[in-house]
Amino acid sequence: RNFAELLDRFWDSGRADASAAGAGASLPEVREFWASQLPALQEIFRSSHGLPYLPRIGQIPPWAETVRILPHQVRRDIEQLEHLVSKGVLGAELQQYVTNLALPEYRLALQIACERLEGTDDEYLVMAPREDLAVFFGLHMRLLHQHPGEAVRGEAINPDIDFGAVESQFLQQDHHAVVIDDFFTDEVLQSLRDFLLETTMWMDVKQGYVGAYLRTGFACPLLAQIDEQLRLSMPRLLGNLALKNTWAYMYDGSLPGIPI
Repeated sequence: RNFAELLDRFWDSGRADASAAGAGASLPEVREFWASQLPALQEIFRSSHGLPYLPRIGQIPPWAETVRILPHQVRRDIEQLEHLVSKGVLGAELQQYVTNLALPEYRLALQIACERLEGTDDEYLVMAPREDLAVFFGLHMRLLHQHPGEAVRGEAINPDIDFGAVESQFLQQDHHAVVIDDFFTDEVLQSLRDFLLETTMWMDVKQGYVGAYLRTGFACPLLAQIDEQLRLSMPRLLGNLALKNTWAYMYDGSLPGIPI
């Protein structure tokens, strides 16, 4: 089954449950909903972007495809791989693989793309798989490492926020926009940051930034906990709604972002 078919089946089977989970659900009901849906979301992502095995040097893997290489994306990928190595979270064998095989080929791919794009107005280089970049093509747009993104003990959202006042302000204003400072607890903010920096899920590539979504890797127990607590904290606004999507964007500060 392809990725689109898996997603359609998942959302069709979960739509009724999602509506029930959002309609004035108690905390146990919300947790039960996420306990069933979160593994399905993660499995859908792994089935479409997981690695059957680590690509071998000089051997183009069967899943490698012709790709559009955007320098800012490859540069970001290199920075993420270097970050994973520096944190020591990969395990000895994978750490050595990334350091000795993956990173050199990523740097070579970036060098080739920059050289060929220099002096042109093109934003990306179209490149077919090649043996000297077999590891790069095998890892490109694939889930190499996933941070567990575990829920934290206690509150995920700052308990000092007066959510009753937030709801009232939102409902009373015509523009329906409210700014909340210091929204997450320090522990959750750090955990969320670690999940974003350590999970190789950034598959949606735009000019100047990359993105990840609920259906493409940005799903974990910590997000489920945030959803639970948000819905319970603001029942007048969110109590009867089910979470349909989450997203995160990572920007290259030297390039344009979202044109707003």
